[in-house]
Amino acid sequence: GPDHHETRFLKKYLVQALQQQGKKDEARDIIQELDDAEEAERREREGSEGFDCFSFNVCGKEALEGLMDPNKDEREEEQRLKKEVKASKKAWRRIREERFKFLDASSSIDNRDRSTQSEASGY
Repeated sequence: GPDHHETRFLKKYLVQALQQQGKKDEARDIIQELDDAEEAERREREGSEGFDCFSFNVCGKEALEGLMDPNKDEREEEQRLKKEVKASKKAWRRIREERFKFLDASSSIDNRDRSTQSEASGY
């Protein structure tokens, strides 16, 4: 990923290559990204070292939810996917009704023919 230590290592080489090619602006942008990533990592390390009961009150809700329902993220992702599928099916039904109405009409005729045949045959 973009924050992985190997990616950052390769970006440092990229900065050197860009500077040698005279592409100072691009190199400066990547240097800024690297500095931001290092700063964020430093803040994260400092924040995790200072964990005590008082900091739990600040972020306690998220921590408690994680303990009480460890599969929450997976479940929410599943629910989101189900909603997307349902919306997609609804959109398809609407498109099908608008553009392919003849398919529904022929299908209902076929179904009526089958029901007539099954009544005649006694099934």
